[in-house]
Amino acid sequence: MENILTLPELEEQPLKDRIARMMTVDMSEMVDFKLFAETIAVFGGRLDKEKKFEFFFKVYDMDEDGLVGDGELFVVLRALVDGSLNDEQVESIVDQILHEYDKDGDSKLNFEEFKLMLTQEQIVNS
Repeated sequence: MENILTLPELEEQPLKDRIARMMTVDMSEMVDFKLFAETIAVFGGRLDKEKKFEFFFKVYDMDEDGLVGDGELFVVLRALVDGSLNDEQVESIVDQILHEYDKDGDSKLNFEEFKLMLTQEQIVNS
């Protein structure tokens, strides 16, 4: 795992610990080569947009229930802002995201809602 975290593709990623864990077997220290190759491909720019959406959805969906809830959004966004915002400000952003993109009103983002958020916020480039 230590070696994975030093890869240039991950070095600058604020979520590198989460991303590295996604390359392991059962979130352990043992890296799965197929998961490793798939993850590195995301950062290499060779995947189409849909595959990138799927990857980032998995990053956010920490409990792997197929939905991104407010707690998961909070954890990821707090990591992304890296201390530049306080918890109340991050919580406000989470609330705004759910208000704008949670189309079915379940207080969570499903994959389609998540894609809409990424597309609208231009987070994933072509």
